[in-house]
Amino acid sequence: MGFTGKQFKARGIILANRENVEINGNSGVLLYVTQTAYGMQFAKWILAFGNDKETKMITATFPIAHKDKLSSQLKLTLLSAKPINTALPTPDTEIGFTIVASSKLKLIRRSIGKMLMYTKDGIIPMRSPEDPLFIAAKSLSKVPIQNKQQFSVQRLFQTAHTKISSITKTNTIIPFTFENAPFRVCQFL
Repeated sequence: MGFTGKQFKARGIILANRENVEINGNSGVLLYVTQTAYGMQFAKWILAFGNDKETKMITATFPIAHKDKLSSQLKLTLLSAKPINTALPTPDTEIGFTIVASSKLKLIRRSIGKMLMYTKDGIIPMRSPEDPLFIAAKSLSKVPIQNKQQFSVQRLFQTAHTKISSITKTNTIIPFTFENAPFRVCQFL
């Protein structure tokens, strides 16, 4: 597994510790890293394990200010992981919303977290930095957003380890709300 200090450093992450581990008969690596994002320092325990066919990765992130209280508990939680061999859920399972995508973009099968990701070919990494990438995720914030376009542009520029030179065009996302449905369906063009 190629998790090196040099690779992490290029992404603004400092590798503090690396330990070889075994998870349920699978070889793996347990990493402790630190990173600054959104003006705060965070620490992460990253557990990666697998075999010739696949690698599974689990990450526990916490503010460094809470290291004494959380770090050892989260480390033990990761090390207690047991792989379950079941079929992969579809990316839109349990994310709390659905969208109708443009036929020009394809859903990435293994989206990260509770978000949907679309690219031209349906794969990451993208073949060219010029290729489009669309990410849809629920906001964790409960603050009402007055100007959604301005908020989206500002949030895009705040995305960690992303360099945006300019935005050439923005399109409105058209929300649809169904009666008695706990979700919204959005169409993007």
